[in-house]
Amino acid sequence: MTAKSLHYIRSTYNQNFSIKQQFSMRILWLVLLVSFSTVCFAQQELGNLFLRTNGLSNLLNPATVPQHRLQVGATGYYNLSNTSFTYNDLLNKENGVATYDFDRVIENLKPDNFLQANFDLIPLNLQYKLGDAFLNFHYGIKNSGFANYGDILPDLLWNGNAKYIGQEIRVNPNAQGMRYHEIGLGGGMDFGKISIGASLKYLNGVFDVSTADNNDIYLYTQDDAYQIMASTDFQVNTSNLPEVRYDSIHDGFVETANLGYQFSANSGLGFDVGINAKPTDKLTLTASVIDIGFINWKSNNYNYHHNHTFEWEGIDISSYVGEDSIDFSNVVDSIDTDYSFVTSSNSYKTSLPTKFYLSAQYELPQEITVGGLFYSEFNRGTTLPAVAVNVSKQLGKYFRLGLTYAWRNRSWSNLGANLEVEVGPAQLFFLSDNLFAMFNPWNSKNSNGRIGLSFSLLKEKNTGDELPILIEE
Repeated sequence: MTAKSLHYIRSTYNQNFSIKQQFSMRILWLVLLVSFSTVCFAQQELGNLFLRTNGLSNLLNPATVPQHRLQVGATGYYNLSNTSFTYNDLLNKENGVATYDFDRVIENLKPDNFLQANFDLIPLNLQYKLGDAFLNFHYGIKNSGFANYGDILPDLLWNGNAKYIGQEIRVNPNAQGMRYHEIGLGGGMDFGKISIGASLKYLNGVFDVSTADNNDIYLYTQDDAYQIMASTDFQVNTSNLPEVRYDSIHDGFVETANLGYQFSANSGLGFDVGINAKPTDKLTLTASVIDIGFINWKSNNYNYHHNHTFEWEGIDISSYVGEDSIDFSNVVDSIDTDYSFVTSSNSYKTSLPTKFYLSAQYELPQEITVGGLFYSEFNRGTTLPAVAVNVSKQLGKYFRLGLTYAWRNRSWSNLGANLEVEVGPAQLFFLSDNLFAMFNPWNSKNSNGRIGLSFSLLKEKNTGDELPILIEE
């Protein structure tokens, strides 16, 4: 056995391997989702609260007072980011040929790394104002999740265990990927200088794959034969996750269900709360906490628990040097023997990633506004902060343009912009917290954007002490 026992992962192999005892690919599917697809979840949205007329800021602060009697809108948002490397870091281009450079990626890893992204679609958002009171309602479909990993395990898998001889290393997997429906109903009061608001949200989970709390994997490389002694107490929970099995007749994988948008028995509650203050006519202060909540998962659940202490010799690839392929069934047999999971079907509960916003805006002459924002996300025992500053100016009657500069995900390379267009009853807006990513996405750690459209169906005009009079435009 050599110190490169784990180097089998770097070798090429064909997919024509035999699966014994009808080996289920459910474990492989969930590992792929947790390890890779969670790149597509979680969010740090900074620019929306700086907008003036979008009619959708209540989604981040339920204390936002509607500008008109009735506003109807829709919006979509995406976010892709990580704290460690860019896509170009992953590729090494020589003589016009691109190859994967995992060594450079591993060099850029920190002891604590995060993969994030999300996609939210809110097809309906309603705001109604009646005197000093206001109500809001929205429906949306959200993809949310989180992945937190260290630098040791990727290095061990890629470079082998030689440098860890005689050392015990701890791996604490922490990841989640989920999709859920959100139906929110809220309201608030405008007291002139201060407004307060809150929203109660019904949540319905479509699917989830997540690691349980307090997972631990300890690996020790023996100094005599380089075998790995492993001690695990690790659990992965899934709900409504498709089962993927190998079809030997058609020589491929078969998915027994699709990740759709159906409602299910997975239900939960969420809560948003906010407050706005206007100490002077030119200064506005806001604070909000959103996505305080949970989902109970109990539909088509599978819990995979591994609690063992064992010795793993790995795979010796010396016999494959110079070969074009590897019979991967040896790897499958080794994993199936040493990494057997105990399967159950218990319900479980996960929390939403809770977000905190604190912002201030000040109006300067010539229709210029400056502002600042502090953001923090609390997710699965970790805190992800961000700060941003913004300046915006009204351009004529219909346009307002703003620029945002932010520190997020350990990077200062975040220059964003927002554009608001208001024509008649319609308000259209675009925003991104990182313009660099729009023009050079492969060399950026952070990329996000939001587009929204709202309509003011009923506007009001006050004349002295009279009641509001509805006017048509």
